[in-house]
This record gives sequence, structure tokens and C-alpha cells, in this order.
Amino acid sequence: MAAEIIHVHAGLHKTGSTSIQHMLAEETPGLAAAGFSVWSISANHSIPLRLVFDAAGEGARGPLDAERFGDPASVVRHLADEIGRSRRNFVISAEAISAFHLASLERFAATLHEAAPGAEIRVVVYVRRPDRHAPSYVQQLLKRGQTIAHALDEMGVLKFRLRIGTLMKVFGRDRVDVRLAPELDEAGPTRLLADYLAAIGAPALTVRSEAAANPSLSMEAVLLMDQVNSLAQQEGQPNVRYGRLVQVLRTALPGQSYRLSEPLLREIVAAHRDDFDWLAEETGIVLRLPEDLEPPAAVEPLSPSVVRLVLGLIGDASSAGRRKPRGRLGAEPLPPREAMEE
Repeated sequence: MAAEIIHVHAGLHKTGSTSIQHMLAEETPGLAAAGFSVWSISANHSIPLRLVFDAAGEGARGPLDAERFGDPASVVRHLADEIGRSRRNFVISAEAISAFHLASLERFAATLHEAAPGAEIRVVVYVRRPDRHAPSYVQQLLKRGQTIAHALDEMGVLKFRLRIGTLMKVFGRDRVDVRLAPELDEAGPTRLLADYLAAIGAPALTVRSEAAANPSLSMEAVLLMDQVNSLAQQEGQPNVRYGRLVQVLRTALPGQSYRLSEPLLREIVAAHRDDFDWLAEETGIVLRLPEDLEPPAAVEPLSPSVVRLVLGLIGDASSAGRRKPRGRLGAEPLPPREAMEE
């Protein structure tokens, strides 16, 4: 029996996607009993979908992805087969979908319709308070080898009209549910997970209350990564990838979570005012900066010798990671939380 409703969780980036994906993977038996099938290719569906639909956009990541998931045709067959054998509801979770170009998104939608003709496609996409969203996005780009300055200039995650508007154009305004992501509290991501289950019409599950799947780094750790990435660029090295070293930095350099100053946040909001106004008009969600913003702690730059040492360690870890064999199409176990991208 083919799926009758296909639920597409499309991010946005840095709104708790990794926590949702872990919940979907861990709660698959409970969801199945309630009539929901989750695509089993991996926990985060972004990479296999980019491999197929967005190679010219943000792009898949090259030979390792092809080794893990097979060629694009294999991914499409895997997706179509599971949709065709799905329970009434089929769930896809990939924050990368919100960054697909129009043509890529149209191809993705056509693939879903071909796999389950007549199925209804419903999209859920989250937005987040700018004082939480912008620092999280900066950290994500740092993990990919960019600098803070580049991340602040790019800030593509706040391009609501482009990213959410394109989803609405392809799937229909009434099929795209834009929601304000609940912020983390003492219960961790529990409120976000409960909100997503309610959004797709799934019953409330007893989801474990844990820390966020991709928690913030400290001010000192972020500054170190910025210095390392700057040095790598100065020396003409390819963009560094931190991988599991992110967890090492999180443990070794604790302290106040990374945040941006109020003047800088106000500059970012002003630069994207048209997008914030569009979001409010289209969805009724008004994103504002809170009045009680906590200022960032002052952090001294680390010495050049320490920065160079960390860059060397990252290079060694990356080389070891490239030699590690990978699984194929759904055979790889759920990766550690800190190794997954939100």
C-alpha cells in the first residue's frame, strides 16, 4: 500500500532538525504502530537528497556520499520503493530541502508524486528567534571551514522569502506549515519534538528528554575555530572539517554559549527586514529580539602556536576519516549526535 500522505520536514537549517531526525529514528516502532513510516536510508535525509536533486546547488559531498548511498538512481529507487510500501503516512526529514533551487525542488516534488500518485504532500518548516538562529548558523559555517565574517555576510538562513516562498510555490501555500520553533529549556528539545509530532498528526510519544542533539559551542571554542579557519585560508588549505573534534572543543572549552552582541544582531535584522516583514505578512509569525539580551563574554584570542596545532590535529583527523570504510543505503547505524549536522 502506497503512502497517502507524505510529510516533508524541510528545516530551516539550525532550527532543531537534528533533534527531530534523532527522534524519528529512535521512535520508528512507535510511529509505525500509529501508521507512520520513516524513510530508512539514514537519520538525516539531506545528504542523499542533495546527491540526487541539488548537486549544482549546495551540493552533495562527493565520493564518500556516493560510496555510502550509491548513485542518484539508487537513491530514487530506494525512496520510491519505501513510499510504495509505506503505511498511510510517510515521513522525510531534510533541512537541505529548504535550500533547494526552484528546479531542484520541482524535481523532488515530481519524484514524490510519481512514487505515490494522488498522495497529499504536506510540508513543515520551522523558523527561530534571530538571537538564537544567527549564532547557531555562524557555528554551522565555522564547522565547514568558514570564518565568522563570512558567515555574518552570508546569513542565508534568514532569507525567508526565497527559502519558504519557494516551498510555497512548488507545494502550495496551504500545504506549507510554517511554525515558530520552541526554544530549548530545562526539558531540552522535548517541546520541539512534541510540536513536530502534533504538526504531522502523530500521537504524542514518550520521547526521552535529553540535551539538544547539536548544542551550542562556547565563545572561546567559536573564536578558536574562527582563528583556525582564517589560518587555513591564509595558507591556501581547503576548507577544514571538524567532525568529532567539535565534541572535543565543546568539552575542553566550556563556558558561555556563543552569542552575538545586540548591536550586531540589530544590524542583521535590519539587513533582512524585508524577509522578516514578508514572514509576518504570509504567516503571522513576528520575529523580534528580546529586550533582555545577555551580552557576550569577552574572550581573548589564542596564541598562533595553539591555533596552528589545532589546525594540524584537524588535518590528521580528516585524513583518518577519509580512510574509514562506509556502509551503503540504510546499512549504516545512527551516528553520534555530535557528528550529525542540524
